[in-house]
Amino acid sequence: MHRYEDDYDEEDYRAAQKRVKEKRQYFQSLVSYVIVIGFLAFINLFTSPRYLWFLWPAMGWGIGLAFQTMKLYGGSAMGRDWEEKEMEKELRRRKPRARRRELPAPRPDLLSDEEIVRERLKPKSTRRDYGDDEFV
Repeated sequence: MHRYEDDYDEEDYRAAQKRVKEKRQYFQSLVSYVIVIGFLAFINLFTSPRYLWFLWPAMGWGIGLAFQTMKLYGGSAMGRDWEEKEMEKELRRRKPRARRRELPAPRPDLLSDEEIVRERLKPKSTRRDYGDDEFV
């Protein structure tokens, strides 16, 4: 008997055990892929660098690994579960915005920090603006 079996019912325990086993197998496959394809690439580049034949087993095994990834981490990348998770994320992201309190209206007699900086950085003009009555 494992130490976790007492805290959970049998069905949950078996499902968790199966999931952990699938993850272990996936990561073992991933490590094997990296090692074997890396070794094949080394052999290929050392013996015949003009034809990159190692890409064929890399693609074949990579497709299998991609399917294994999709199975383990939620089916298709853009499936129904993905949509629901994205909707929840978007709604959580927007929730704080809805709770913002209304800021007080700015007082017209006070300049904001941005306006003060803008006034200080405004180039000083030496040009004089003439009125219509000043022209000859």
